Amino acid sequence: MRTNSWDTQPARPDESLITDVRTTIERLYRSDSDIQDGELVSEAAPLIRNVILKRIGECRDNLLSMHQHAYESTSEIVDLSDCVKVIIMISSLRSHSEIKNSIYINACDPTLGPIFTSFHDLRESVYKKWMNPSNQYGEDPRYFVSSYFQIVLNDTVTAKYMAAFLESNIGREILETIRLPLGDCPISYSQIGPSQEINTNLNTIFKGWELGQAELEKIPILRRDLNEQESYIALRTKVHTLRLQLGELEKLIDIGPLKMEHLRDQVGSLLSAIEPMTQEERIRKWCQQDESLTLEFKESYRVSSKDRSVDKQLQESALKEIVGMINSRGGTLLIGIHDKKKQPTELFEFEINRVSKNRDTFLNQLGSDIERRIGKAWVRFYNAQLVDYMHKPVLIVEVQRHPRGEFAYLDENPYVRQSEARTIKLDPKAWFDYTKMEESSTE
Repeated sequence: MRTNSWDTQPARPDESLITDVRTTIERLYRSDSDIQDGELVSEAAPLIRNVILKRIGECRDNLLSMHQHAYESTSEIVDLSDCVKVIIMISSLRSHSEIKNSIYINACDPTLGPIFTSFHDLRESVYKKWMNPSNQYGEDPRYFVSSYFQIVLNDTVTAKYMAAFLESNIGREILETIRLPLGDCPISYSQIGPSQEINTNLNTIFKGWELGQAELEKIPILRRDLNEQESYIALRTKVHTLRLQLGELEKLIDIGPLKMEHLRDQVGSLLSAIEPMTQEERIRKWCQQDESLTLEFKESYRVSSKDRSVDKQLQESALKEIVGMINSRGGTLLIGIHDKKKQPTELFEFEINRVSKNRDTFLNQLGSDIERRIGKAWVRFYNAQLVDYMHKPVLIVEVQRHPRGEFAYLDENPYVRQSEARTIKLDPKAWFDYTKMEESSTE
């Protein structure tokens, strides 16, 4: 049995697929009690590969959606096959020729171990793993390593970039889609014949499973131009170094003096530099979603798209959303994002720069409106930030849920947010019933 000693989390199982595979295997066992595991795998393979291809498609859609909202992106989403000269299956590490600009991916589970860019590094790393004292196999590990795909890349991408991308969080999500989507499901079947009772599990039957080249070629890749690839690698290296240094900094803070004003100021400066990037990423993720119980988009706060005049009804609508979210489950209101196109609007930019004159005046006006019409007590239940997204201003209003027994009103009118992304005003009886239900749910 070929195996691999790197640890990884179990693949996400597909329950419907497990049922279909179990049915297929039991049917085959019933017809031939001496059937071999390899034959069972071959019979079930089409079912499995269809699920993998479906997952790849879903992953591609998610990546395309993220890419659509990327900030000044000059990259493109392509199939891995668009970046490849040839893919070679390596089933032994005894001997193999180095080919420049190649990466190596485990064919049994692509998330096992790092993505290697050198055959020498792959062989040495696997050898060290097998030389671990816990290894009980007692033979040269290089003869028993799991199969690897050697992916020889064309001149549009470098091996270092491809490895860095596939080892990123997004890359690991992509590789997750092509893992074997079966759990350790037991199979026990009684029959007449020499083998009257069959007791096994899916992990044992599929121990020899290998990813198909056809599925591998379909995974989506974010391909940048060569200069951007170099910049990406350098930036990821710095982020990795920063992560390590932050771990050391935490230790220093835990055991060192508490009054470290200079250190506090430096950390504050670092956060100030990072925060705009993280806020952009948050907005990008929100824009991948539809409006819901806890998410609402508005093109502007109080300026009409028809004639760019101040419209009090729009202002009223935004304040209703805030009250409705307080009285429901909390949520996020994004002002300056088109609810259909999910793009920042010029209308809100006009409102900030021409109607309010500047950002501070706008935020002061919003704060005054909330304090005057909803109440001072509720000011602490929201946080409003004006940030830049794709060169345009966007207001993020994050709203907390009400405390037990307390509810917000807009000019003494009660509003609640509903699951179908609507905020409605309740009549006295409906409001009484709602508050009682809310109080019981927060106990």
